[in-house]
Amino acid sequence: LIHSVHPIEKLIALNELDIIRAGICRQALKIPGQSYESAIAYRNKGVMKKHIQTRGIRVPKFQIADNLFDILKFKEATGFPFVLKPLAGSG
Repeated sequence: LIHSVHPIEKLIALNELDIIRAGICRQALKIPGQSYESAIAYRNKGVMKKHIQTRGIRVPKFQIADNLFDILKFKEATGFPFVLKPLAGSG
């Protein structure tokens, strides 16, 4: 690896889709910066909400939905209104 000859000091992700890849590389090469776990929490809304809940921060009721039936089950439990968002990205 080039890193063993010319150590990389910083690794910058230029777009949001590269944040997780950059975290993996930083950990593997022991470069300071956002870790893989932190990048996952940053990119995945479900992981983020679970993480902050464990720190005592209140969050609205939520359900990670893998399919339509998970959404319908959540709707039955909570009623309307509710917000449906993708786990990653914006929208």
